Amino acid sequence: MSPSLVADSIILDGMSVADWKAQQETAEQEAKKVAETKAAVEKRKADVAKNAAPGKLRFAKVFLEKGDKKKAAERLREIVADHPDTPEAKEAAELLEGIGED
Repeated sequence: MSPSLVADSIILDGMSVADWKAQQETAEQEAKKVAETKAAVEKRKADVAKNAAPGKLRFAKVFLEKGDKKKAAERLREIVADHPDTPEAKEAAELLEGIGED
C-alpha cells in the first residue's frame, strides 16, 4: 500500500482521514458562500441607502414648500447624518443653513 492510501484509511474518533478532509472542504465552501452572501447584503444595504437620499430630500423640500420648517429641518438633518457622502447631504446642509437650522 502506498503511504497516501495508508494515511487516508486511518480512523480517528470514528472518522477516516478521507472523510475528515471531505468534511473540511465542505465547511470551507460553506464559509466562502456565507462570506459572499454577507458581502452581497452589505452592498445591497449601501445601494438602498444611496438611493434613499434623493427621495428623502424631495420629502424635505415638500415640507419647506408647505412652510413647515421644523419637519423639513428634521428630514434635512437626517439626510446629512445618514447619507453624509452624497450630493443630497451637501444640498441638505445648504438648505439647513438657508432656513437657519444648521
